[in-house]
Amino acid sequence: MPSSNSISSSSSSSNITPIFLTFVLGFALLVIYYLFVRRQKQRSTVLLVGPSGSGKTTLFLQLRDGSAHLGTVASMQENEADIAVLSSKAKPLGSLHLVDVPGHPRLTHTLERYLATASAVIFVLDSTDVSPHRSEAAEALFEVLAHPQITRRRTKVLVLCNKSDLELQAHSVEFVIRTLEKQLEAMRRTRATLAAAGDSAALRESNIKELPNAVPDKPFSFAAIKGQVFFAAVSSTKGGASIDPVQEFIRAQMLGN
Repeated sequence: MPSSNSISSSSSSSNITPIFLTFVLGFALLVIYYLFVRRQKQRSTVLLVGPSGSGKTTLFLQLRDGSAHLGTVASMQENEADIAVLSSKAKPLGSLHLVDVPGHPRLTHTLERYLATASAVIFVLDSTDVSPHRSEAAEALFEVLAHPQITRRRTKVLVLCNKSDLELQAHSVEFVIRTLEKQLEAMRRTRATLAAAGDSAALRESNIKELPNAVPDKPFSFAAIKGQVFFAAVSSTKGGASIDPVQEFIRAQMLGN
């Protein structure tokens, strides 16, 4: 006949086993959840930004659907989508989160929020009207390049000279670079002058935002941030091969280049 001690020991073991299994299962679920959430947070997010009317939403549709459909109107809210990224040989590389951020000046706070976590930025401007809208374009680009998180992480930025298919009206990439450099330098000097004169808003902003690798006594040049900012001419309305520079840029971000 079994002793009372052996019966008690057997009963205790049978009670402990379900508790232990429950603990192990709970711990495993927590680990799986943590890894899933972490993966979601680390998912690459690419922003489409730039002045209103530059063709951001058309490019968004081309990247998401492979077509611009029947055209677009100026967006007043973000467009978001997860898109599959393929290699140059059409092999899956993964997916990323694409966000089309409206270019209206009143929505600057929205841009600030997205820039803080962006993996890469595609800045779209209309190459057919760079000269008359150079101040607006430079102001928008300054907000991107001088954002503290963009500067700290050296986030890659692709500047797209859109509507290049309109050959008679479109300016060259070289012209766009020179125009933006001059305008960004003019902005730097104006802000520095206002800050030196005691303008509190300008002083506060100059302490927070500055173009990366900018040297106080030298004109700003994109050459100073070579490897972080790139330029290309595209046509978002035509799509296909005409947006290959965008596809290559996105692939490079997926591969960590």
